[in-house]
Amino acid sequence: MNPIRLAIRQPVTVISVTVLLLLAGLVALRQLPIQLTPTIDDTVVSISTRWPGAGPEEVEQEIVDPQEDELKGISGLEEMTSSSAQGVGTIRLQFRLGIDKEEALREVSERLRRVPDYPETADEPVVEASDPENRDYIAWMVLSTTDPDLDIRTLQDFAEDRIKPRLERVPGVSEVNALGGRERQLDVRFDPVVLARLGLSVGDVRRAVIASNRNVSAGLVSDAKFDLRLRKIGQATSPDDLERIVVADLPSGPVLLRDVADVEESYRRADSFVRNRGRPVIALNAQRDPGSNVIEVMDGIKAELRAMNAPDGLLARAAVSMGLDGTLQLDQAFDQTVYIDQALDLVTSNIWLGGTLAVVILLLFLRSLRGLVVIGLAIPISIVGTIVAMVALGRSVN
Repeated sequence: MNPIRLAIRQPVTVISVTVLLLLAGLVALRQLPIQLTPTIDDTVVSISTRWPGAGPEEVEQEIVDPQEDELKGISGLEEMTSSSAQGVGTIRLQFRLGIDKEEALREVSERLRRVPDYPETADEPVVEASDPENRDYIAWMVLSTTDPDLDIRTLQDFAEDRIKPRLERVPGVSEVNALGGRERQLDVRFDPVVLARLGLSVGDVRRAVIASNRNVSAGLVSDAKFDLRLRKIGQATSPDDLERIVVADLPSGPVLLRDVADVEESYRRADSFVRNRGRPVIALNAQRDPGSNVIEVMDGIKAELRAMNAPDGLLARAAVSMGLDGTLQLDQAFDQTVYIDQALDLVTSNIWLGGTLAVVILLLFLRSLRGLVVIGLAIPISIVGTIVAMVALGRSVN
């Protein structure tokens, strides 16, 4: 049967289907992800291992090469590339299409546990299901201050402990990084004359500090129906904690670290910097979850920024507690939705312009208002139907 004749004979059915299609399109329009670039479902795992103070050759020989030896036999691995820089080694693993990311992460983590040993001062490897060569940051923010006497770079710990968690709690945000600051550290300055007089070496001091400056499990104690897990808290958080460490137990009595060295609180040497309008700042970037609506995620980030910058917000309270002669500000320096809004405005204007030209041309050629109304209504309905099909196929507006 001719579908056109069938549609003409059953107008109520056609109107009902059209109304349902419009309603489905309105619902689908709210669920349709909007992003600047298309989502690529490649399974890529990155491994980053930091070793402060080590050169690229040391990082490659002591960290990257042993990791590659354990990772090269992973099933489904297509390509493995690595890079070694000052203080950090990175490995990129690309798997075949169809490999589950969670499974790949689990297998990579298990293989890394087989690495026999890492340098004592190296950090634990960080495994992420993201591509280090294709990070899509939707926002960049800068933390600055109006206090001329404050080095904003010393607030790296504040940015990571107080600001970063709040931004990561925004729905759709997968990762936030803080860059350009200097982390807090404790410096131990020993007196070689005193060490020589006591018959101790620098190695003795180093081993004592490493052995005592950590938190370890102290076992399990059963108490009636409960099992109590004990943990020894020994990690130093202040100079006084380090100064009480016993370096050696001599016949004359225990030798504390304060007897042979001075402990001072300082900050790590800056190996990078970030400037905004000629002033040093701490930069924070935000990466979204794949498939999330970038406009909704950015709205959440902007709302969180307004809350932190409020007169009674986090930054104002922190400035008062630090005794600053000024304020702390967290400003947005980059917003990916600006380009998306411009692209959507261009698409919208083209739709209106194209629809207007189509109506004018149809009016000139058909010379019938009835035919013009029918075709004019078919254009937006077809667009709405396209949106429903895009949502059903998992596509996005980009």
